[in-house]
Amino acid sequence: MKKSFKILFLINLLLLSVLYLYGQENKDKINIKKAESFTLSESQKLNADAALKVDAMTTGDKELYISPLNAPKWEKGGIFEGYTPKDEIQSLRTQNSKKFRNPDGSITAQIGGNYHYADENNNWKDIDFTIKEESYGDFSFSNTTNTFKSYFPKTAGSQGFKMENKDVNINLWVNPELSVTDNSNSVVYKETANKNSKADLNANILKYNSFTGIVDELKLIDYGIENNIYINNINPAWDIENAKTISFKQSIKFNSEVEVLNSKLEKQVGDFEDELIAFKFASGEIVYLNNLIVFDNKTDKDEAKLYFALKKDNKLSDELSRKANSFYKGNYRIKFIDGGIEIYSDLDINWLKNAQLPVCVDPTWTIGSTASGYFYGPVTHWYGYQRHAQLYLQSEIGGYGTITQIEYYKTNTAATRTKPTKIYMRTTSLSSLSGQTSAWNSTTYTGGLTPLLNTSTTQDNTSGWKAFPLSSFTYNTNNLLVMVYDEYGGSGSSQYMAQQDVTSMTAYIRADSSDPGDASTMSIENKRHTIRITYSTTSGPCSEAINIPSAPVNNQSVVCTSVATPGNLSSANVTSGCGGASTSYMGGQEALYTYTPTTSGTHTISYNGQSWSAIFVYSGA
Repeated sequence: MKKSFKILFLINLLLLSVLYLYGQENKDKINIKKAESFTLSESQKLNADAALKVDAMTTGDKELYISPLNAPKWEKGGIFEGYTPKDEIQSLRTQNSKKFRNPDGSITAQIGGNYHYADENNNWKDIDFTIKEESYGDFSFSNTTNTFKSYFPKTAGSQGFKMENKDVNINLWVNPELSVTDNSNSVVYKETANKNSKADLNANILKYNSFTGIVDELKLIDYGIENNIYINNINPAWDIENAKTISFKQSIKFNSEVEVLNSKLEKQVGDFEDELIAFKFASGEIVYLNNLIVFDNKTDKDEAKLYFALKKDNKLSDELSRKANSFYKGNYRIKFIDGGIEIYSDLDINWLKNAQLPVCVDPTWTIGSTASGYFYGPVTHWYGYQRHAQLYLQSEIGGYGTITQIEYYKTNTAATRTKPTKIYMRTTSLSSLSGQTSAWNSTTYTGGLTPLLNTSTTQDNTSGWKAFPLSSFTYNTNNLLVMVYDEYGGSGSSQYMAQQDVTSMTAYIRADSSDPGDASTMSIENKRHTIRITYSTTSGPCSEAINIPSAPVNNQSVVCTSVATPGNLSSANVTSGCGGASTSYMGGQEALYTYTPTTSGTHTISYNGQSWSAIFVYSGA
């Protein structure tokens, strides 16, 4: 058998690749060059696809393009502030995480946002909410660069709009109608949607002049679509004696397998009323019609959500109490019809007459997540004394190393505060906190640990990432628990932090007035903060790697270990996807190298000097 072969591999710009080379002697050589063709020695009849599977995507101009709608995300205060698309390690994407390479070689894992959708080849692509004037069947507008596809009509009317993914297919906002009823629930005024006014498109928003003095706005957002109904003036035709309720009706079409649920997620088969409704599909996926929030021109949606959350917890400030008349929480009435239901969004007409116009009625549709607020969680200071433990999976973090900092993303401009904060970390084999209600000071949580941060921390009055530098934590196995104690004192305050609905990934104890103490038992909830975790890779499974600084490289010595290199990647556990070659290639000594290309394109590794040798490439390890 000849003693050399070449392998051509494609690799992304600025992606770290880890190479395991298997040989029997340490006198062999490795060469790396650019843009050579693929060749194999004739004596080695290997299938290149089986012998070498590269987990990397080519990073071309299209991958680095930022749409106008997404550009603010990369600017100051944006969710990706501090990085550019070139900094991202794209091979480590998940739907809800990005990984960025820092100038010092460390990695920052950003976990929690709705960042990516799977394209037709199951590659993770950046979500873009831009709606395009592109037809699909009878629909005139569409968006397909999201976790679900959405299609919109040219005008309001019988078509409605559609939301669909592999589990969901539902038509909403079909035949919208406005009606006014009196004290005896008799309809005294009715208006059907204007079918002659074409929608006005702007980025992720379509506006329809649906009724007299009223604009229906369909806005594509994270996980769903807002149907903002703007009432710009009071129609004189509504001013009828004993008029009580103005209702916005829409029909919903779905197949017989879909279950209609109330706010307790109980199946309903007859007409009912509730503040939230849901639709459960055969796959288990749920589409929510979230709480009906209404607000006038003296305020906005965020303040309306805050008002109702504070009111629920009896924590209303004097300032918000004075604005009470600007907020209204409506109800939905549901009537079952053939092939679906009718939904009535009801609003008290007397409240409307006293509100400052325009008024926004805000039914919001979401898939798989309710449109919750940002009030609970670490350093929100929602309560005076807070303890939170939040679980992040190794698959989300994307690697191991020495953790030196975490960051949380503040979404509002609440006043600057400097308050006592403690942060702990623990590795755990748990993949969920369901049932983990032991005490804060138990060994499930902080028991036996020393805080990685124990000082007063400051979050200023701007939106954006707020950093918490830590004494180093060695993260080298399993999943990661991040535990934060914060003390605002009294009845707390509020600053919003970005978070998502994630089932059983947070444990908490919160209280006002006095600290419940470390021995308090925890409760579990379905929320989790968006987080940045920065770690160096000097102590992970690939810490033994020898760096190859740049190409071309000629006659690089192959330095083998006498035993298998420790960590997740070794000759004992090379997956079939990363090398279907005979195990004879995996039984000798090993050498581990890292190489970060400086240009996109093809790169060739040629290795010579040994029989029964093989090269395996790992992207992003």
